[in-house]
Amino acid sequence: MNRLVITLVLGALLLAPCGCAAPPAEGLEGKSEKELLRAFGAELPDERLAAAKAMAKKGPEVVPKLIEALKHKDWRVRRSATDALADLKAGAKPAMPALTEALKDKDAWVRAGAAVALGSIGADAKEAAPALAEAAVDGDLWVRKCALESLARGNVTDDKELLLKAAVGAMAIRESGWAAKRFAMDILNRHGKDYKPAIPALLRVLEAPPEGMW
Repeated sequence: MNRLVITLVLGALLLAPCGCAAPPAEGLEGKSEKELLRAFGAELPDERLAAAKAMAKKGPEVVPKLIEALKHKDWRVRRSATDALADLKAGAKPAMPALTEALKDKDAWVRAGAAVALGSIGADAKEAAPALAEAAVDGDLWVRKCALESLARGNVTDDKELLLKAAVGAMAIRESGWAAKRFAMDILNRHGKDYKPAIPALLRVLEAPPEGMW
């Protein structure tokens, strides 16, 4: 199916004129914000995800504390804060500047979580679109995948040129992997049927597809 998508997009160009779900938060709903923030630093990923989900259930009023958590010295706390903000969706809009800054975090898991959270905010995160486009060519494969997935949703920005440059930039990186390139192809299929700069990147994918792509 992916080969077919690439072939269709590439053909149109040549012929054109010059995610894991969080575990349930059972047993955590009655915990205080302070207790949940402490659980953000738990060793086990499932415990951190459950704490993030329970924190998000408290509503947008927890956003200021989550913004503070994005500055915590422990990467696990910072990442858990992005997970909680992602669950808040548009309610996390006040955290958009902090999440945009988190796209530059030294830890790749935090950068990836920030990309997911910004995509979950949706249209209200439009100002973060350029930063997401930069993250689409991040040095980490998973960050690239999460940034492209958020851009491919189509609700963060309608800037066609920005979307296409991000997609082509990611596809030009051989190590991007099949998941990132799938979202890049979604963008190209939607917006790039006359975008000839994509041709070299698409040809490279056909010649040397990432493992697991077909």
